[in-house]
Amino acid sequence: MFKVGAEYTFTVRKTDDGYEAVATTENGTQTQKLTANDFTSVQEDGTVVVGVMVARKIGVKITDIKFTTSESKGLATSEVVEDKVTPSIRVYSSNTCGAGEYEYTVVPNCAGTLKVTGSADGKAISKEVTADEVVRIPVAVNVGSNTIKAEFEPAAAANITSTTTVTSETNVTRKVYGEAGQTIIVTPDGKITGDGTEESPLDINTAVSYAQPGQTILMKNGVYDKWITINRSVCGTADKPINLVAESISTDGTDGVVLSGAGLTVIGSYWHVYGLYVKDSSGVGIQVSGNYNTIDMCTVNHAANSGVQISRNGGADNYAGIQGKLWPTGNLIKNCESFDNCDAGRNDADGFAAKLTCGEGNRFYGCISHNNIDDGWDLYAKSVSGIIGSVTIENCVAYNNGWLTTDDVTAAGYNYGEGNGFKLGGGYLKGGHKLINCVSFGNHAKGITSNSCPDISITRCTAYNNGNADSYSIGLNTMDSMLKEWKVSGLISMSKADLTAKADLIPFSQHGDDNYIYNGSESYNNLGQKATDEWFESVDTTIRPSRNADGTIDMHNLLVIKSGVLSDNVGARLDTTSEEAISVKPQVGEVVSHVFEWTTTKEATCTEKGEKHGICTICGHEETREIEALGHEFANEFTVDKEATTTEEGSKSQHCLHAGCTEKTNVTVIPKLTAGSEEVNPTPSTPDNKDDANVPSTGTDSSEKAPAAQTGDTMHAVPFALAMIISAGVVVIEISRKKKAVR
Repeated sequence: MFKVGAEYTFTVRKTDDGYEAVATTENGTQTQKLTANDFTSVQEDGTVVVGVMVARKIGVKITDIKFTTSESKGLATSEVVEDKVTPSIRVYSSNTCGAGEYEYTVVPNCAGTLKVTGSADGKAISKEVTADEVVRIPVAVNVGSNTIKAEFEPAAAANITSTTTVTSETNVTRKVYGEAGQTIIVTPDGKITGDGTEESPLDINTAVSYAQPGQTILMKNGVYDKWITINRSVCGTADKPINLVAESISTDGTDGVVLSGAGLTVIGSYWHVYGLYVKDSSGVGIQVSGNYNTIDMCTVNHAANSGVQISRNGGADNYAGIQGKLWPTGNLIKNCESFDNCDAGRNDADGFAAKLTCGEGNRFYGCISHNNIDDGWDLYAKSVSGIIGSVTIENCVAYNNGWLTTDDVTAAGYNYGEGNGFKLGGGYLKGGHKLINCVSFGNHAKGITSNSCPDISITRCTAYNNGNADSYSIGLNTMDSMLKEWKVSGLISMSKADLTAKADLIPFSQHGDDNYIYNGSESYNNLGQKATDEWFESVDTTIRPSRNADGTIDMHNLLVIKSGVLSDNVGARLDTTSEEAISVKPQVGEVVSHVFEWTTTKEATCTEKGEKHGICTICGHEETREIEALGHEFANEFTVDKEATTTEEGSKSQHCLHAGCTEKTNVTVIPKLTAGSEEVNPTPSTPDNKDDANVPSTGTDSSEKAPAAQTGDTMHAVPFALAMIISAGVVVIEISRKKKAVR
């Protein structure tokens, strides 16, 4: 459409119902109606930003910019006929699971009634839903093949084409490899037909397709060359995550567990991935698209895109109606390293990224990013996809980004990547991102930049010798019209004058007594105190940080602040001792041996063990195992075993609830009745060994408990309250009957 060297005139104008764009060329004029507002962004109340976006490294010369205003009402346009919606539902669940309960995830595009029925139990669940609601319904599934049927009846509305019921069927296969708490064994040459044992290991993708909450998948050492995808419906729980664990951790990609030429995509939730080495991936090395996952002690290098990235999975999850609703949230990337990642264009591969389409609560802790062609960290957002969730980066190091370890940066005409250490935003969109206790040094561009985000915070960080002659080390910038909400405290920013000539771009309001800001030649705080190399054990930036066996970072004294020189609130001091800083390998439990289907052959009683007989569904092996005795379970309420009379005492007790058991406890005497009394055996009191929270309230004061009737008391009272609600208020009438006199 566009030609190199040609001139074009563009006009964007507001209309009554949106915007329209006009492009004028030597061949004529074209007008396009833009009702979707996809090229504008409302940043704050009353502010609309209109801009021009071109691909990186494409040169465009823009001249003769004019901006005119009119009355609040835009230009008249032809009547817009609203497009009607054809009712439909989209299913986002995968077709495999290991647990007995499957999370069926579906999104309707209009309001109506959704009914979901599973073939395992035939149970139907109905729910009123709204347009573009992400509906998650737990459905029971059996081992083997299951069919889940969804019936969606659209609610009558002017903007839909039909109210005809829409149906959809999802086939789900459940396989069971062992039990919760057991370990599934996989190897590079594991088989689909394996049973997950040492003798018969599984292939990795079968294992991740059918793992259960609380299980561990142990990846035996070797090279895995197939992409691993953990699907949306295969999830652990908060207290029973699924662990994917390397047998041993590779130091350089030649030993341990290595993913070569492939990568890992995590769309499921509550997974703990530990100790993988990913190299030469054809895309993102590790992509996290699910929720509440932990990526721990992993290394990624030479990926053809970012090393580790938190973002949605695929375009289908981002169509207009559900934008943001399926974005990944609550993930932790801990004690990982990412380096030498580079895309074909040498401009868009970061070490770590949480950008474009990620939700709230994502966090990076204790990670090292270096020698990536683009940025160490990238939290980029743009108006088309919208604001991303707040990201926290803590206890991390970014260095030498903008070139690879194998690059000769002294060569004539060398082509650097962008090379920021920490890039914390984009698109002039708010983010609220936090950078805490981090170190940035030797990066080609800025050590820390807001990249137009107006509300990042920087706390206790050190930036040393970042930037170049055309750049600066710290950059907090956004458009003039936006409210600036940056917060900077405990920052040390230093650079050599011959390396970075530009002063830090930090508003004066954020300088402070505890911030040392580079002014183009030296670094000072508001009191005029000068930052100096003597504060640090070493400023030799040829030193390379490494990782200790427990995952913590060893700086080898580089930029380590000497004891007693500065307040603990100034400059980074990387944590190497706290429980959070240290990585712990998930426990590898009992290895799967057989997969049994159990039949009870003898029921357990309160005092006697039972038995069950199992047949392995894989190999046919049979076993008989004991079922532990149930133990007694006594009722809370008393049962009258013998009625009291005027001549004989009665008795009451608490009976065991288990069928066939005659055991009882707390046997209590019921006194004889008094001659002539109308008293019957009283309602049993709450036993002394029970929580008196079960005693009913008097209804007068929630802080008071009703007194328990005393056993054998021949007098009783029946207090009650009647509350009548009338228009003037509430009237409470108490009526009581006098106790009958004891004769």
